[in-house]
Amino acid sequence: MTFIPANAQSNGETATTNLPPLLVSKAKPKKNAKKPTDERRSDAAPAPVASKPPSIRDTSADTQGTHSYSAAATTAASKEPRAFLEVPQTVSVVTRQQIEDQNLTTSWQAVATAPGVQVVSNNPDQGQYYARGWALNTAVDGVPVYNSLSGYRQFNTAIYDRIEVLLGPDGLFLGAAPNPSGVVNFVHKRPTNDVQFGWSTSYGSWNQKHGELDFSAPLNEAKTVRFRGVLEGNDQDFFFDRFHASNGLAYGILEADVTKSTLFTISATDEKYFGPSYSGLPAWNTTSDVPANLRGRFTDLPLSTNVYPSWNSTFWDSREYNTSIEQKLGSEWRVKVSARFFEQEQHFHDAYPDTGVYADLTADYIARNAIYDYERVGVDAYAQGPLYLFGQKHELLFGYNYDRFDSTNVRSDNVSVKGVSVLDPDSKLGAVSTPFTKGGESLYEQSGYYGQARLKPLTDVTVILGGRVSDFDAKTRNLAPSVVTNWAQGAHAEDHFSPYAAVLYDVTKNISVYGSYSDIFIPQTQLTYSGEPLQPRQGEQYEVGIKGEFLDKRLRTSLSAFYIQDVNRAFVDATNSTPSLTYYTAAGEAVSEGVGASVTGKVLPGLDLSASYDYLYTVLASASSYEGQAISLWLPRHVVKVWAKYQFQDDAWNRWSVGAGFVAQTQTYAGYSDAYARLRNQDPYAVVNALIGYQVDKDISLTLNVNNIFDQQYYTRLGGLNTYNTPGDPRNFLLTLRKSFSPVASLN
Repeated sequence: MTFIPANAQSNGETATTNLPPLLVSKAKPKKNAKKPTDERRSDAAPAPVASKPPSIRDTSADTQGTHSYSAAATTAASKEPRAFLEVPQTVSVVTRQQIEDQNLTTSWQAVATAPGVQVVSNNPDQGQYYARGWALNTAVDGVPVYNSLSGYRQFNTAIYDRIEVLLGPDGLFLGAAPNPSGVVNFVHKRPTNDVQFGWSTSYGSWNQKHGELDFSAPLNEAKTVRFRGVLEGNDQDFFFDRFHASNGLAYGILEADVTKSTLFTISATDEKYFGPSYSGLPAWNTTSDVPANLRGRFTDLPLSTNVYPSWNSTFWDSREYNTSIEQKLGSEWRVKVSARFFEQEQHFHDAYPDTGVYADLTADYIARNAIYDYERVGVDAYAQGPLYLFGQKHELLFGYNYDRFDSTNVRSDNVSVKGVSVLDPDSKLGAVSTPFTKGGESLYEQSGYYGQARLKPLTDVTVILGGRVSDFDAKTRNLAPSVVTNWAQGAHAEDHFSPYAAVLYDVTKNISVYGSYSDIFIPQTQLTYSGEPLQPRQGEQYEVGIKGEFLDKRLRTSLSAFYIQDVNRAFVDATNSTPSLTYYTAAGEAVSEGVGASVTGKVLPGLDLSASYDYLYTVLASASSYEGQAISLWLPRHVVKVWAKYQFQDDAWNRWSVGAGFVAQTQTYAGYSDAYARLRNQDPYAVVNALIGYQVDKDISLTLNVNNIFDQQYYTRLGGLNTYNTPGDPRNFLLTLRKSFSPVASLN
């Protein structure tokens, strides 16, 4: 929803830039007005708030109210906001403006727009996120969250100011991440210094109804205590039959200036989602009853086909609690301690095809029932500030974080039902009674001390040196109704040191070049013949790039190249393995390399652009299976993403805006799941989206989004013979009405 702070400024533009000129008063410039500086570092972007808040919080990375597709600063690669040109890795930000313009209501939709990121669906409610060949990692407001992105439902975007994506390993702050791909940092909305209120309501294809309410206000006259609340709800059908989903979300955050140098924050989020399970379409089976020219290929069933019984259900109940305290020490040093507690319940009771489709359009099905409970605790504490030596300002950072993930489950034995019609599964497959017969628990804990020094040997040169000492421990056990067992030790590591180094050179005030080195540290759970877990995967990433800021910092560009080597990967120990037991050695190696380019921001008056190109090449250089092949055949070699919006400048049309964009990618395959997997391939394709907007007045706007405007048929995921050949959405629309206002005068 549009949520416009009064007098907001960012990237050299006032907050009223995107409003029609007829609706904006033209104030005369003051005489002897001070010219804006041309510096681009610590003063990167003024805070997008109504007036300077009394708190010590740094708002330079906030995007709401900036009306920009480009962020002047980011916290993805550091703890405090860091200017775009100061980050020696590939980083992108999905801003609040882009989320609203494209109606990216789910995290799955929003993260998919980021350069270098590829998403594949699991269910309509969640999916998997990839970059540089591996699944992405997660942080929330900078607090690392182990293995929490792919396969888990994320909160919808209504509660976030922005979503930051750092590509490549982030071992310094993240610790023992499951993959060297990068990290998605979800940054929450924060209270504003003045009263702000907005709402939106949408209606679209497949009877989609969506609404948001966003309110923020100071709670006392001094504005030292501030609150913000968000409510969001969605209810919709889908393009396939027998599917109806709904969710409701509530978010509240309280911010208090305990003293002039102390800021305390506490927040809570609650979301409930309910919908049937849907995991794509099956392919033709490879049995002799199926014609040879069809075996293993797509069935080409109508997109509306739902091969899952009507009683399939998935329920997610998610609750998150965050708190932090920031203390300013002297004039420049800052200490911050953050804590996060998250609990989530997932309950699914469903049935799915266990085989491909036979010639008579039947398949064998599996019915199951399970409840998973996830509990996460995270703590992050750091101190950051300057050090003045030899006439230069250097920066130091010291910190510690702890991350705990406890997963428990109860589940049923699978029930097999043969000969079920994929066109009418209810005819033979009623709600199967599947009582709980098994239980289990997995516990992961990691912690680490980290440090970083940003040194300035020369005015135009920054040398960044850092390191982390990490501990990691994983263990599992059986719980009731299984026979309860003792903990079994899994991956374990102590005092592992991960170095980091980078060099930045300011070619001009607007252009910087960089080179960086990142360490890879990934504990493994596979067992050797001696019964011990494998040694951790290790490796490194090398990245070089150039970044630029132009047009008074309203337009930002980047070009980068990277090389990742991932060694000690699990490799089947063929000498000691048996048909019933598989053992492993740490002999595998994977390589990923590529190039990325992006342009974001305001290209011309009224024209906002977000565009990127990414090239990715991966190979299993040493592996027990598929050596010489790509890490994943799901991931395309080339991807182009473009989105642009134009606000007409002519007085006769200045209430109107138009937007358009596309995502295009090269060929992909179903993977290595069976001998026929390469037959399930997807040719290069592009999906084109568009919008038309009308500004009724300065408070009310109406927007029509049309997605997949040319009705391109494509798959969001290529799977096995039984599931996960998932069609993408056909042409659809969403009409949205938004209203925003800032009754600041009522406080006077």
